[in-house]
Formats: sequence, structure tokens, C-alpha cells
Amino acid sequence: MFDQICVGGQGDTGIDGLAIRVNGIFISTKEDVDNIIRTNNRINIDFIFIQSKNKPHLDSGEFGKFMDGITDFLSETQFEPHNAKIANWIELKDYLCCEEILVHWENSPSIKIFFAYTGEWKEDPHIIAKFERTKCEIDKIGLYQDVTIKYLDCEKIKKLCDEVDNQFNKAITIIDALELNEAHDVTSSRVLLCAAKDFIELLLDDDLELRRTLFKDNVRDYQGSTEINDEIFNTIKNDPENFCLLNNGVTIVCRSMMPANRKINIENPQIVNGCQTCTTLYKAFKENIDLSKVSLIVKLISTVNNNVTNLIVKGTNRQNVVYDEAFEITRQFHKDFEEFVEVFQSNLPSVNKIYYERRSNQFANISNININQKANFKILIQSFISIILQMPHEGFVHDSYLLAKYKNRIFIEGQSFLPYFLAIFLNIKTDHIFKKNYEKYRFVTTYKHQILCLLVESVGGVVPDINNSKKIDEFSQKVYAAICEDAALEQHLNSAIELFDKIKENWIKEKGVKYKYSIKDNSDFTKYMLTYVRGGNTDKILQEIVENDLRGTVVTVKKDRNGLSYGYIKHSPTDVFIHEDDNPKIRFYDLKGKDVVYTISSPTKYNTSRGKIKYVVKQD
Repeated sequence: MFDQICVGGQGDTGIDGLAIRVNGIFISTKEDVDNIIRTNNRINIDFIFIQSKNKPHLDSGEFGKFMDGITDFLSETQFEPHNAKIANWIELKDYLCCEEILVHWENSPSIKIFFAYTGEWKEDPHIIAKFERTKCEIDKIGLYQDVTIKYLDCEKIKKLCDEVDNQFNKAITIIDALELNEAHDVTSSRVLLCAAKDFIELLLDDDLELRRTLFKDNVRDYQGSTEINDEIFNTIKNDPENFCLLNNGVTIVCRSMMPANRKINIENPQIVNGCQTCTTLYKAFKENIDLSKVSLIVKLISTVNNNVTNLIVKGTNRQNVVYDEAFEITRQFHKDFEEFVEVFQSNLPSVNKIYYERRSNQFANISNININQKANFKILIQSFISIILQMPHEGFVHDSYLLAKYKNRIFIEGQSFLPYFLAIFLNIKTDHIFKKNYEKYRFVTTYKHQILCLLVESVGGVVPDINNSKKIDEFSQKVYAAICEDAALEQHLNSAIELFDKIKENWIKEKGVKYKYSIKDNSDFTKYMLTYVRGGNTDKILQEIVENDLRGTVVTVKKDRNGLSYGYIKHSPTDVFIHEDDNPKIRFYDLKGKDVVYTISSPTKYNTSRGKIKYVVKQD
């Protein structure tokens, strides 16, 4: 993502950095947009432009070129010559502005401009005049609103760097406080009653913008104009006196707290629950809604133990509707996999290692771990399904949808960690090669998952059943041994690209030119590709995987007319029937709502799958 944002170089039209944010989430593909709209029908868009100069003074000529580049980008037609990266962003901008997406806009897109330099900001009438002229030109386009600019001088850049890691203290005024009981590894904890007009000061930076770094450990970002958030906003606006009674409040974890009279000083705060409440309060503040009668409950916890923080995040968010993947990473499988990744590479120097960043910003304070060495849950699930399950057409789908679809098949206790490691290793190392040689590989990055699927099959053959530990281990070790060195990987990568280009050419020749754009997310192309590489043999291509050890949640437990327990495990496409006769050692009375690992036996007379539970998954 960082490489895509950095657009500077030849043909940059004066722009160094370019990003697009939808509902507070940075996006890079049309698929990202579609997935956000599926989750939340209404969207808010921010276009972000950055220019940086290692100079103590502003140059009006350079600044003017930057302004011209922004105007050209936002226009319906571009006249300035631009490079490939900017062309990709223009294509995404045009998609966001097409009629299909336009109907989902909550407001017109905002334009946020940042100009950074190493000097000291002093108002320059020439610079200000150029910006005001640019605002007028953007207004004439008729699509955008709220064009703002921030001039980041040396002092502001330093402050921003500190705020990224929440290295700041803030004193907030409180109405009342109740000290909570002592807890292990918790230095102090209190429940506070705060006036919203005082609490909002914690949320704002010096420019009265929302301090978004406060929410980096929250399990979800602001969800936009959802039904719940609209209710929060309407309560603030129309029923402020009852807001405290109707709202669950906010939970803050900090490094330390210091009470003093009617104030409390907070060091390095992190809001772990209440992002929707806080962002809606900020929205009301920006719309000049009176907050004087609004109060809210704040739970403040001081700890330096990350495990305590994780327990608080999990506990306080269970009451809300959040994606399953936010809690998936707290399961023992992922904790063990994180440890496996470290142990498996123990003989390698840190610069050559990759890391499974199970938790957000887990390695942020470790200076010798580069961002290009980290794989998060999204990379893990997309890579594994694309490369090991050989479904590359699904490698671009949102991780929440993938988890819901494949939860029965992957991340099962007892499965080998090696294929999971192989998947993230290939993804990270390939990204590094693509970025290092951008011009060479820029036309194939879109098909990365298809290419890696081909690479693995070319080196190791057909991927065996992931539940057969012996075979999948042998397969993974064979492939890893062949590509663990960068030079060897690049050689195999080039061969896979050459093979992919040949398959793509044949596909277009057979199907027609219009199928040129029906490749990346097309299961038919995946089938065609694997059939081609297997010499026309269609066996086991995109077939239903034989489900051995599956995982699911027990959604129903009842008694039959004979007094025996039965129930259903949530499963796609139909739930799995379970009965006490098949599971004599399982305690059915407290089974509802728990995750279980099970196998499927013969179907019932109603053609419902019948399950045998192997064990109940321990709750972490």
C-alpha cells in the first residue's frame, strides 16, 4: 500500500503522495470499494494529496505545480502527462465517481492537502493565493466539497511523529469518578463521568481534527452512517440529557493516569472501545451541535501489559456487531502460528525473516522489523486460500467474507503450520520483488495470486489435502526449499509469469477479446489455468474439498421426544445435525454458542449432514 501511495518521480504532476480513504479505510482497488459498500451502504470519500520538500523555505513555483497536479487529477479529463501509479489512482477515482457508486455517497468527497517542508511556517500571500485559486477551480468541477490544506513545518512533523505512537499526555475535566477494584497487572482503573464538551478535547489535535491514532487498537474503524451511528447522532442532537443513559460509553487503556481535583491526566491513551461514539461526537462537534448537555461514561484503565489490553479489547467488544476476524486472531491457532513463524526462522538474521503480525501494530516499536516483513491476518487468509487452496480468484475478497466461507476448512487445530507459512512467505517476498522492479512487473501485479498459484504447482505439483499433515508438510518443505533464496524465487517467479502470460493469451484467443478483463476474479479462468498446466486433466480442479476436520458454532441445542439432546452446527450451505447418540461423551447442556471441531458422517433421511464432534474449542 505504501508503495502505491508514493507516486513521486517522472510524470508525478508535482504530487509526491496520493491516497483515497472510504469510510476512514484506505483503499487501493475497486474490490475494496465494493466490499465496503456491501458492509455499509453509505460511504464518505477523502482524496488525500501530499507534497514534501527537504527545504527550509517554500517555493511558490513548486507549490503551484502541486496545485495544478491536484486540479488535473480531480478533473473529468486529465491533460497533464502522468505516470502509471497516478493513472491507477485516476482509474479508481473515476470508479468512485461513476453513477453506480455515486448513489452510495453520503456526502460529496472531501479533498485533504498536505504540504510538508523542513522550515518554519509563516503565512506567504503568494502560497495562500495559489491555494485559494485551486479551491475555486475544484469547486467549479462540481463534485467535491471541503477542500482543506495543512502546511506541515518542522515542528508539526515532529509532533505528528509523536502522535503516531500516541506519545502524548492529556488532562481532561471530569464530573465524577469511581475507583474500581484491584486487578492483576492493572495499575489503576476508574469509571469517569465526563461532559462531552470536555471529553472532545481528548479527541482533537491542534488543528481541531480527529486524532485517529487513538483508535488504532480498536477492532473496527468508524462504520459511517449506519443505523446505530445515526441513532447516536440523533440522541446527541435531539435528546442530549439522556445520551449518558442510552450509550454504552467509551473504554480507554493508557500507560498511566494522575488524578488532580476535577481533572485527570492521561498518558498515552488508546480508545479500545467506543470508536463509533467518539467519531459521532466529533461529527456533531464539526456541525456545531451544542454538546453542553451531553455527558458520557468513560472506563479508564492503566496497564503496561499487552495481554491485559487484548483481554479488554475482546471483552468490551463482544457486545457489539463486529467482524469475526477481529476475534479470530485471539484463538490459540494464531498464537501458536505466530510462535511457529518465529521458531521456524530462528537461524536466519532478522533482516531476512518474515513476521506474522497477529495484532495491529504489534511490531510498531521494534525498529529492526521493516513493514515489508510483516504479514497480518488479511495477508494470511488471502494468500492461503489463493495459493494452497488454489482459489486465486478469491485472493482479493475481503477477509471477513473469506473467513465466513472457509471457516469450516482452515485454521483448524492440528493442521500443519507449514503451508500457512509458505503462503505468507511467498506473498511477502513476491511483493518485495515486484516493488524493487516496479517497471518490470507493473503489468502483472494484478495477477499476483494466479501467478503464485502456478508457481507452487509448477514446483511442487498438485497441492495435497491440507488435513493430511505428512503429505502437506512434505509438499510445503519441497516448495520452500526451492524458493527460500531471493534469486531462486525470482527465477521461479519469472517462469510462472511466462507460463501465465501464455495461458492468458490462449484464454483470450479462445474466449474473445472481451474476456481480457475477466481473469483476476474469475473462477472459470482458474479452472482453465489449472487444466492447462495439468495437461488437460480436470480431476480435482475446483472440486468440493473433502471436509475432514471442520469447525463451526453450535447454534441450537434441544431435546427430542425421548429426552435425548440434539442440535445444529452452523455450516455452509446447510447446518450440520448433531445428536447425543453420535456424541455420547459431549455435554450438550452447555454446548450452545460454542465452537466445535467435528467430522461429517452419513446424512439424515432429510438429506441433512450428520456431525460427530471431536472436541469443543477452548475459549481463550
